[in-house]
Amino acid sequence: MDSTMSLALDLTYPAVSMLTGRAFNDSIRNTFGVDLQIEDLWIPYFAVSTDITMQKKAVHRSGTVWR
Repeated sequence: MDSTMSLALDLTYPAVSMLTGRAFNDSIRNTFGVDLQIEDLWIPYFAVSTDITMQKKAVHRSGTVWR
């Protein structure tokens, strides 16, 4: 986050999350680029997230790195 103001602008209703994540996603996108794919990384990588709709874990082994 660049400043307190940008953090304040990133707020959303707390039904699911306090922040939209737009600023975080922008910084990740700027760091890794839009086209870099997980499967193209030199070191094997995966990420685990939670699908709150299906109430299951999701393992990500392909797709764009920033997403």
